[in-house]
Parts: sequence; structure tokens; C-alpha cells
Amino acid sequence: NSAAFYYLSELGIDELSKIRDELAVIESDLYEVFTPKPYGLERHPMNFNDEYLRAKAKDILEKEPNEYTEALRYYTAALRINPFEAKNYACCALISIFNNDVDAAITCVNEGLWVDESNKELNQIAAWLTQNRE
Repeated sequence: NSAAFYYLSELGIDELSKIRDELAVIESDLYEVFTPKPYGLERHPMNFNDEYLRAKAKDILEKEPNEYTEALRYYTAALRINPFEAKNYACCALISIFNNDVDAAITCVNEGLWVDESNKELNQIAAWLTQNRE
């Protein structure tokens, strides 16, 4: 597997574009026979931008303030896209608290503090979780 990734890193833009186009044809052929159930976010070029995904989650919460599960989908996607951004962990932790999933919130805070131990939001959430232990 790692050899394949090494090979891909050595290819130029034209070669990668050709492979992409060939794979798109294969994917289209597969979708004619079988369409898998969607399991994440819809395909969209902006869904590879964590700032955009956080903004989408915020929009959902502004329209429907109690729609935590849907917002969490976008915050989780943002975290998967950029696991080196502490804001993504803070957003997931906060929504997990509102979604009554304290264990997930603790995990997000701990992992986020590993990424950026001085992050103000994560430290505030950690302090709140510590004060409100059951």
C-alpha cells in the first residue's frame, strides 16, 4: 500500500488528472449497477474545507437551535478534514455536551488539548466538564 502512495507522489499533474478521469469512468460504471447508501455528507468540493463545514454547522444551529445531531455531522467532518485545528475539537466537544454525550466531549477535549494545549475554548470546556462531573 505505501508503495502505491509513493508512486502517486511521484506523478505529475497531467498523469494524476488522467488517473482521476479513468477512475471517474470506473466509478460511474459501478454506480450504474450499485448505488451505496450515503453515510456522510453529500459530495461537494467545499466539503473538504473545515472552515466551510464549521460555518454550515453554525447555519444549521441558527436555523434550528436544537438540531445538534445534524450540526455534529458537519463538525465531525470538519475534524476529519483537519485534525490539527483545535477549533474543530472544541466545536465537536461543545455539541457533544448539548447532545448529552459527555464521554465524546471529554474525548474531543483531550485530543484537542493534545493538538493545542493553550486553546482557550478547549480549556474552558475542560474546566466546565471538571466542575460538572456527576
